[in-house]
Amino acid sequence: MDKTRLKIETPSYQSQFEKISANLLFLKRTHHYPIGFETVDTYGDFNILAFANLENGSVDLKNNNECLSLKGNIALFIPKYSVIQWKIHTPLLQWNAFVTNQKLSQEDTTVTIFENPTIMPKNITDLQNIIKNTPQIHRYKEISPFGSDLIAYKIKDHLDLKHNENIEIKEISEKFKLTLSQTSKIFTKTFGLTPVEYRSKVRIFNSMFNLLVSKDTTDVTEIAYESGFSDLSRFNKQFKKITNTTPSKFKFRK
Repeated sequence: MDKTRLKIETPSYQSQFEKISANLLFLKRTHHYPIGFETVDTYGDFNILAFANLENGSVDLKNNNECLSLKGNIALFIPKYSVIQWKIHTPLLQWNAFVTNQKLSQEDTTVTIFENPTIMPKNITDLQNIIKNTPQIHRYKEISPFGSDLIAYKIKDHLDLKHNENIEIKEISEKFKLTLSQTSKIFTKTFGLTPVEYRSKVRIFNSMFNLLVSKDTTDVTEIAYESGFSDLSRFNKQFKKITNTTPSKFKFRK
């Protein structure tokens, strides 16, 4: 097998990864969905610039309580620790994406839709230039500092900062002078999943990226513990629930 290429196949999707550099991956994805499929994706400590040509009405995206139907030949910037609620209205989607933990924008932490760029990026600098210079179709609004969901974003920021630490959600609740029930209710209303579910997904998405960029000698167990899981069995169970496959499939090997 080519050490810089990796194919992952499951009953619902096929992913082809290419390792461009130590911290930059290229992904080609083909995914089959049941009509009306809905999910909430949480992205970890990495940025994504995705490219797709979408039929009108095939994909709805909700971010920061703002919903938009995606269409046409577009590029989509998904910054670190984004939360996106997807609704898929087509049985088949195909897209390409570049994934990196390197900074792509000096300031922007907002999900943004761009016109499809005229050049195909080959490195981090190309990605930065696309985000800087390509006309925007839509930029999702930053959260209002006076909005009722501001506390939910403060909880999320704390979870992002401490996602791989063994901290109980109850401790976070007490930090914001909330009960565990109030924390869960506020967070779920804003993001569509509980704080526990959010942190678990962030850990899994981080582990996926870390597995893909890790060295041949790095063990899956090591990645699991670094991602915040203290129980390997639970890690494997959560990983398969989200990816429909095992962690070892995300390792580039000779």
